[in-house]
Amino acid sequence: MLSKIENIHPLYWVVNHESYKEVLNSNASYLERAEPLFTTDHFHNLVDVSPWVIKITNNHKSLNEALLTKGIMFEAPSYEMLIAHLRSLLMAGYQGESVMFRFYDPGIFNAVYQNSTLERRVLFLGAAHRVHMTINGEQTCLENPYPDQFSLQQAPWWVLNDEDFSALYNINNHAYCVSRRLWQSVPELMEKLSKKESDLTALFHQGSLSIERESLEFWTIAQLIVTTHTPSSLVIEQLRLDSNEQKELQYWLRKIS
Repeated sequence: MLSKIENIHPLYWVVNHESYKEVLNSNASYLERAEPLFTTDHFHNLVDVSPWVIKITNNHKSLNEALLTKGIMFEAPSYEMLIAHLRSLLMAGYQGESVMFRFYDPGIFNAVYQNSTLERRVLFLGAAHRVHMTINGEQTCLENPYPDQFSLQQAPWWVLNDEDFSALYNINNHAYCVSRRLWQSVPELMEKLSKKESDLTALFHQGSLSIERESLEFWTIAQLIVTTHTPSSLVIEQLRLDSNEQKELQYWLRKIS
């Protein structure tokens, strides 16, 4: 990956804590200047799982290529401005709440960038002139069209939109999570299914052909209730559904029955 990057400014590699441990196990001699992103009082209990910023040197060219494709390479003239900008992104607004923002995940960073307007991209990249990462096996370079417009923002300032997550949706993962939740909360229902039926992936894909993503989970649960003849009251109680969720489930039960 490094051999393919023609950078003008220094590169800084941002990796999650698990990848950082892999780097340590490979060779820790050139990590003296590595710095965790979680340093403020807000994150003092999370330092052990902090992402890290590593300044790239010639020594890193000896690292395994697969390891180098993890994380994100930020190209910036000023390390101080870059790390200050990255720390300002750690908390973001979403639906009126303040939430942790895992922008250092390549998939998330790329999705937010691709779903943003030109103005929003400039704000998002901030002090970085270019950002390099590997997405679906392909090396990707994101350009900051106006890096000179950078002005450090006071955290939390970044606001997430629903569209930022649209590209990240994984239907197989959604099916797995629902299956796991049902096994934990309503095992009586899942035990009535065959091993093949308890893998909800096929059912999710079937429903996705005609059901909106927001309703897919309740449509699937309704299908399982009808198939297994499980009382809906039991499922509602053990899943602890709120009134709106109950209405959604009852709607699909009526449609299916």
